[in-house]
Amino acid sequence: MPQKSPFPLSSSNVFKSVCHTLSMPTASSAVSGLGKGEIALLLSNADNYSGMPAAVLSPFAKKKNFYGVYVAVNKPYATLMGNFSKARINTERLFFIDAVTKMVGGAAKPGKNFLAIESPQFLTEMSIAISQAMDTLPKGERYFILDSVSSMLIYNSPGTIARFMHFLSGKLREWGARGVFLAVDKEVDALLPYITQFVDKTVHVR
Repeated sequence: MPQKSPFPLSSSNVFKSVCHTLSMPTASSAVSGLGKGEIALLLSNADNYSGMPAAVLSPFAKKKNFYGVYVAVNKPYATLMGNFSKARINTERLFFIDAVTKMVGGAAKPGKNFLAIESPQFLTEMSIAISQAMDTLPKGERYFILDSVSSMLIYNSPGTIARFMHFLSGKLREWGARGVFLAVDKEVDALLPYITQFVDKTVHVR
């Protein structure tokens, strides 16, 4: 009598799963075609998420006429700067809004391209900070990255985040800025029916 395989997936199913993953675009390619005022929601699984911020930022940072605003809700400014430095990403034309450092009791003094807010829960403060940061950027090619929608859900209700995302999407279009919202796919299921209405494309990346 043949023994049952100890693996729950057949080799054909594994092959299909691998092929499906490989057919997904990379984070860099998913944002490369964004035009002014266009917004993308990028979804990744939890295992691959850590590499997505650098992969998204890299193509923007390479363009010398692009200036951006990066809202950090997932990791503090110092950690992100270390990661971006290791990835050899130039952040001189990027303004950071850190919603993590003060919340965990860290020291965060305002800098030329850096501002720390109290908590991801204070969305009015975040909105003002984003508007002020965008106003400091040179007019022209601007972009915005929110890292991440998933982390914001820890501190706010889905309804509150949906309203914030709707407001933010409208402002980005008004500014003519390219927008990228990052999220862990399984953690934003309740929000997807709403967010997908506010963005131009929703992309699962590998």
